[in-house]
Amino acid sequence: ATARIDGKRAFAEVGAALGEDPPGEEAHRLACVLWTFVHGAATLTLDGDYEAAGVEVDTHAMIDLAAHRLVPAG
Repeated sequence: ATARIDGKRAFAEVGAALGEDPPGEEAHRLACVLWTFVHGAATLTLDGDYEAAGVEVDTHAMIDLAAHRLVPAG
């Protein structure tokens, strides 16, 4: 149930940033991209895959950068 709530919140947040109320197709598309990216980055971080590959990653900064690049400032 939490994932459903987080997904709906992601759509709403991206929609708000795009000036869409309710969130439209563009907001859903971008929210899905961000949600997928965040899930992948979190999984790689939690599983230690970045560390195993010898890559130092600031996961929060990387996600913040992706979000700001994909979703225009409102």
